[in-house]
This record gives sequence, structure tokens and C-alpha cells, in this order.
Amino acid sequence: MTRALRSPSRGLAAAATVGALLLTPLAVTGALTPAAVADAAADCATPVDVSTLSKGDTVTALSVVSGTTPEEFPGTVLGVVTDGIAPGVDLVMIDFGGTGANPAMDDAGGIWQGMSGSPVYVGDPADGNIVGAIAYGLSYGPSPIAGVTPFSAMDGYLPSASTRSGSVDVTGAEARAISRADASTTTAQAAQGFRRLGSGLTLSGVDATTLATARKAAAKNGLTLATRKFAAASGTAGRAADTTVDDVAAGGNLAASVAYGDITMAGVGTSTSVCGGEVVAFGHPLIQAGEVTYGLHPADAVYIQPDPAWAPFKMANLGDPVGTITQDRLTGITGELGVLPDVASVTSSYTAGSTSKDLSTDVYTSDYLPDVTFYSAYTGTDLVLDGDAMGTQEQTWTITGSHDGEAFTLTGEDTFASSSWWGGYTAAADTANLVYYLGRIDGVEVDSVDVTATQTSEEALSWRVVGVEQRLGGTWKRVTRKHDLVLREGTLHLRAVVRSGGETAHVALPVDIDDVGRGSGYGYVTGGDSLYSRTRAATFEGFVDKLDARVANDEVRLYLRIRGAGTREVVGSLPRDGVVKRSQWFSVTGGAKG
Repeated sequence: MTRALRSPSRGLAAAATVGALLLTPLAVTGALTPAAVADAAADCATPVDVSTLSKGDTVTALSVVSGTTPEEFPGTVLGVVTDGIAPGVDLVMIDFGGTGANPAMDDAGGIWQGMSGSPVYVGDPADGNIVGAIAYGLSYGPSPIAGVTPFSAMDGYLPSASTRSGSVDVTGAEARAISRADASTTTAQAAQGFRRLGSGLTLSGVDATTLATARKAAAKNGLTLATRKFAAASGTAGRAADTTVDDVAAGGNLAASVAYGDITMAGVGTSTSVCGGEVVAFGHPLIQAGEVTYGLHPADAVYIQPDPAWAPFKMANLGDPVGTITQDRLTGITGELGVLPDVASVTSSYTAGSTSKDLSTDVYTSDYLPDVTFYSAYTGTDLVLDGDAMGTQEQTWTITGSHDGEAFTLTGEDTFASSSWWGGYTAAADTANLVYYLGRIDGVEVDSVDVTATQTSEEALSWRVVGVEQRLGGTWKRVTRKHDLVLREGTLHLRAVVRSGGETAHVALPVDIDDVGRGSGYGYVTGGDSLYSRTRAATFEGFVDKLDARVANDEVRLYLRIRGAGTREVVGSLPRDGVVKRSQWFSVTGGAKG
């Protein structure tokens, strides 16, 4: 089924949301060969019963500081917090400090975000006796004291009813033990407990101040979708060209993504164990979404950024996906190497004069399609305009997918105008809004979204409705409060008067009347850019009907209510470039001919 539909919504219900903005090539799709999976480093570690650990026991962690090769980090057990993570799941406290013991950690100031999932072993790591994964750091700031999730809890996971707490409390005795082990940490600071190290979805490639300003501006224009939260610091930096499935190893970098390409939304952490093509990582959730479909990526560590206020964090480049993350649980994420997740593609293109930008992204989790659609459309606009005002933009979009197994293609177009730099947010959110509501309908699967926009003028061409005219006796007469619209059977020849600066234009709005009712009523004409309508619908058919009924920004709608004879609506198109704003109300009387 193919439908050509008019204008998307002015209701910005889509996505000023989390997204890592990266200029990276499109992710590869398909499946890896069995040989490639077999070559991935496997350790098949054996869990250590943490109840057998004693204070002072020595352990060794594996993690990457730079590149893709894990390094060893010696540590000492401080104790075990019973039920520290959840009922039945303890937290092991380990000190990785000591002058000269771990130079990289000394340089960074402590354990870092992105270290989550780093395996901790008793004895030689090669023997595979694994305690668990580094997953928590002290709440107050940087420290070499780590909280470790037991591997036995990561391998089996917990029921979905388990606590979602991202912090772990400690007793007074445990706080004193931490303070004794780390001279830079006071007992009061240690008493604040542990919090998860950052490996959540991250945002890169956009200035935080600019993003905050744009979000506020978008919110003033009706943005209704709640902003997603994402990690404050640790993040992805770009694309790693040389990483392979072989780099997915215990202690090696690992990233999980909901979207990958020019717009990437991902979290970077560390693999805890790789066995039989299955991967366990992070030691805490990415977003704790249960059974999931994420991209599984190797990554190349660029730098560990010290942070004296919080925890240091790792910047890393993502490699192309080499598998699928299938579980996102309280005690970690798991996935399979070799088979890549199904994708929905989001593409966008923006042109202004001789400059253009094309973006393409694979989306693995359908909930994030509106987010990626929004950021893809906006980012292209922002990169091309580079701080200049948006001016006037013509936008077309195409959405493909299926409803209850039947393929569909939806298309639409609209015009936008703004004299500000953030006007691109309004235009970008329009299609994202459609994707958001479409995706909420049962039985709908979206396969692709494409947005193409072109700047038609550097000026924001905006017209305003200033009047309504009716042709009577061969002459156009202004409809005013003193001169009502004259109602009669047949065709009423009406037009909206619109003005931009010193220029005036007319939009034809002829309306057929077959019943004058009681001969009176009222009406108004409104510019499309001043109309707000939603595409929220319970059914796919209802969604399509609402799309058909929409009024574009460069159109004018006539609404006429006749007492005793119902309503009439007519839509006319602006004969010039630009958008139409504002509205004019009028009264209706009957009886005249001509």
C-alpha cells in the first residue's frame, strides 16, 4: 500500500533526547562467519564463591587503558557487603590503590567510567578463577576503591523484580576500612557508599550548552516526549577502523548500542567473560531493559580522562558490530557473537546552496527510532548552516514498514521558516513526531525513515492572514465585523488575504453549500503554521486518516460552521514560498445572491 500524504505535525512530540552524535560510517549488517566467532578470545571462567574471600586477599583485574589490549591491575580485598547490590547479591570491595601499583590508575585518579565489566581474578587470570566484574565506584568522587559484582550473579541474572538501585550503602565499619585503605578518602566520604560506574548511553559530538539551549527552545514549541537520560561523561568518540571480533575478550573494551552510524547511541564498558560465543559484560545494566536487541561492538580506547570531581572516564572509538546484546539486567549485559541484530535505517539529507550533508544510521531498538530521526534531521541542518539562521526550508519524508505483515509506504512534505539557529529543531521534530506515534500502534514495524530537506531561501519567508474576502456580484469584498460573510446555496467564492512585509497575496478557498440551515453561523481562516494537530491514533487506519487531514505550513484552512447545517472545511495552498501564520474570525448571515 502506497499513500501520498500531506504535511507532518507541528506538534513536536518526538525526540530532543539522548543520542551520541558521531560522524561515523554506517554499520555493517548480516552475519559473521563461524570461523570469525571461533577466533574470538574465549576464557570460560570459573566463578569464585565470594564468601570464601578474606580481607587482604590479593586479586588481579584486567582492563584496557589505551587501544584494545588488556592490562593487569593488582588489588586487595577489603571485604564483602552482604546483599549490597540486591537481596542475595553481595558486593565485593577491592582496593586497587597503592603508590606505583597501578600507574595508569594513579594518573587517572582512580577507577574510571568505562572500566565496568573488568574481570577480577583470584590468582593468575589465565587460570580463570573469576571473582566478578568491577561495576561500582565510591559515590563521592574518584578513588581506587572498586565495588565488584560477583560473576555468579552475572552468569545467571536475577528476576526482573530485583531492585533497580544504582547505589550500594556501607556500614560504619566498612566505611572505616575504606578510609584506612585509601588515605585520600575520609570516613565520611566513604560512608556515602558506592554508585555504578558510568557505562550508560552517552552523547558525543554536541556541545552540552548548545543542547540545553535547544531543548528549552524546542520545549517552548510543544515538545512533549520526555527527555531520555544518559551518562554524564564517559562516551564514544568515533569509529575504530581496525577492531575485530578478536578484540572482544575478557578485560577488553566492549560497547553496546541501540543505534550505530552517523548518529550513535551507545555505552562503552568492558567484557567480563567470553565463552562459546557468549559474552558477559559491564557488571551492571546499560539501561536495565530486560530482554533486548542491541548492537555488540569491539572498541578502541583513546584516552582515560581524569575528573577530580567525579570519576575519570574512558573515551573510545566503536568498531562495527560483531554480535547482538540480548539481555540487559541488574548485574550486567550478555550477548552472542556472530549474528548481527535486525535494523531499521534512518537517513537524512540537507542542502543549502552548494553545501549538503547526508547522514545514515542503523537502529537496533525500535523505541529509539524517533530519537535517531530527530537527531539525524537536525544534525544535518546544523552542520550545513553552521550557526546561520535556518531561513526557509522545504522538507519531504518517507516512512516504510509493515502493519500486521502488510507492507506500507507513507510520504509527506512541508515547509518551515525560522530566523533563528534552533529553527532546525522544529523542522526535525516534525517527522520524529510521526515516527513516535506510528511506532506506538500495535502491529506496526518501521523499516526505514528518510528525511530530505532543502533551504529554498536564506530569509524566513513568513506570511500572516490579515483578512477574508468574498466575491459578490463580480466584486471582491472584505468580510469584517460590520460586513458578515453572506451565505447562500451553491459555491461561495472566498479567499484569504495574506501579507508578508509590503507584499500581499491571496489564497483561494471556494466552498460548496448545499444547505444554509438557519442562515447564520461563524467561521475562521487559519495559516497552517498556526495550527496544531496530532497523529496519535489507536489504529494504523486512524493514523493514515489523520495524516490525510493535516494542513501544511504553507496552506490555509477555512472552517465554516452553519447553524442547523453542520460544518465545512476547505484547504488552499499559498501561491508563494513560505509559511502562513495567524487567523481571522468572521460571522455568517444569509439571504444574498450574486
